[in-house]
Amino acid sequence: MFGMQLGKECLAKVAKLLPQRLRGTERSYPDPRSKRTLNSRVMTLSYILDEHGWASATIGHQDQRREMRVSYCSDALLRLIEAAISLKEGAESARFGFTDEPGEHEGVVTTISPHHVRIRVFWYKQWTPPGPDTGDEVFSCDCAVLDFYNEVFRCCKQVLDEHGEEGYKERWIEHEFPSERFEHLSRLLFPPRKKAVAQAS
Repeated sequence: MFGMQLGKECLAKVAKLLPQRLRGTERSYPDPRSKRTLNSRVMTLSYILDEHGWASATIGHQDQRREMRVSYCSDALLRLIEAAISLKEGAESARFGFTDEPGEHEGVVTTISPHHVRIRVFWYKQWTPPGPDTGDEVFSCDCAVLDFYNEVFRCCKQVLDEHGEEGYKERWIEHEFPSERFEHLSRLLFPPRKKAVAQAS
């Protein structure tokens, strides 16, 4: 009985972590951090909205860390979510980008095994890269693909929880929060449980 009570309390806490519009009556969303080991070996990703039209993104792994400035000129969160969705749906590689003014960081995520990916970040001084992967490589790491999924989901959820859809639009100006694609990602990572069908005796 004690174990069942703890389980119910954990599920209740998890349900409060996600926006109401993403919670269904027949499913719960676990905290993605529960599926990872919190130590310095895990890839980390953060995305923080600053003043109107600007954000700060940081990617890290062990002793590596790359801070990136992001302009509203691009739909950065959507590109990040689409990269995670593409990999989850079977793509061998995917790209995301953080546009600066001027310049751009482009991330390339490549599958290297069934459960691991290689993330490389290139810096281009101009908005239009001269060619794929020809910029200055400023970050590189190998990590579990689950860590990449979870970090994308977590940092996007944190932005939505803090600002909401309206607040995000006010700060990001040109783009709305990609709610539909974020919900699609959440369903890929945390599929709704199917109802058990009782068999007639």
